[in-house]
Amino acid sequence: MKSAVAGILDGYGGWHTVVAPRASLKHYVRPGQILLVVPSYKVCEPVPWDDIPRLISRVESYILWWIETRNDPEDLEHPAVKLFLIRRTRGHQRCTVNLHDIVET
Repeated sequence: MKSAVAGILDGYGGWHTVVAPRASLKHYVRPGQILLVVPSYKVCEPVPWDDIPRLISRVESYILWWIETRNDPEDLEHPAVKLFLIRRTRGHQRCTVNLHDIVET
């Protein structure tokens, strides 16, 4: 059985990729996060190491496409989307937690 692939935008402007059965994806989402399931894209688990970069790239492309095609301004006002776009324009890394930045604040 193949698993669904999703990206989750978090409240810090970061995002991560999840591969799991479609019914269990909601368990990976915390308050303030947005779950974006990549349509018509399923993979067998475990994902082979060589396929992981391509999988992550596809999820990132879907997140960007989703943001660009929103007609409802409310979607773009969500803090997770706003922070994701800010981090992207400032060239920050993809991961959410950078201990050096936390110590410096």
